[in-house]
Amino acid sequence: MKRLIFFLLLLAEMVAGGCRRSTAPRFETMVADTVVVRGGVSARFQYAFASIVDAGKTPALQAIEEANKHYFFGLEHFRGDVRQAVEASVARFMEEYVGDLPEREPDWETELDLTVESEARTVDSLLVFMILRSSYTGGAHGMYSIECHNYSLAGGYELALADLFDQERQAALQEEIRRKLYERFDVAGDEGLAELGFFPEYIAATENFEVTDDGITFYYNPYDIGCYALGGVDVHLTRAELQRL
Repeated sequence: MKRLIFFLLLLAEMVAGGCRRSTAPRFETMVADTVVVRGGVSARFQYAFASIVDAGKTPALQAIEEANKHYFFGLEHFRGDVRQAVEASVARFMEEYVGDLPEREPDWETELDLTVESEARTVDSLLVFMILRSSYTGGAHGMYSIECHNYSLAGGYELALADLFDQERQAALQEEIRRKLYERFDVAGDEGLAELGFFPEYIAATENFEVTDDGITFYYNPYDIGCYALGGVDVHLTRAELQRL
């Protein structure tokens, strides 16, 4: 209960205009757009990374910046600047999806593609970092996703659901998410969702959440809780709805 009260008080500060704008970090979008050809296979890479301009100002901001680079570029144990991260990300992608092909005409003509964009903002004492990713590596369709990370500006650590809701409240949260899905898709229960392509057994409060000025939004990417045709699904709970849990 204490965690839920803390979260609601935090939201109350936001609504009251409690954002400490003078100490909020500044962001700069660093863009890279390049095409790499290997063995006759062409791949285009587009990156737009929201970097913290003054990341070196505090250890907390530096920790957040490093975590964001790790998530954005998908590189474990990476240490380096954004330019080096781009190079490492491109190399990893080419190794994974192209490999060592001989210099000949490829078996397919479609260009491979990886686009990764990010958005960063402060919500009172938090920094919210969102990654929008899309790719095409062959096959019937590409893939896309939204990925959210919420950090304490003071501590530099990432928030998890357990930091905001105890187990009892998480169970109530799951039921509220289900209720909102029933309402949105005009069904009476899990059977109705399943007929639409959902996987009801996988519906739960996800760690892929975004803290907003008015509550919290949970994001489910294709295949998380349903078939690809459903697309991405998001569920928003307002501050008032959270109070009723």
